[in-house]
Amino acid sequence: MIAVRTTAGEQVPVYAWRGRVLLTRGAAHAPMGWSLLG
Repeated sequence: MIAVRTTAGEQVPVYAWRGRVLLTRGAAHAPMGWSLLG
């Protein structure tokens, strides 16, 4: 699993924050996003 080490020394899974970015952008690209989820 890929993880990012923060300044606090914690390891945060990449998919955790990346998923939030995709969901946030999904609001602007809903039609394309839903078609990809299919």
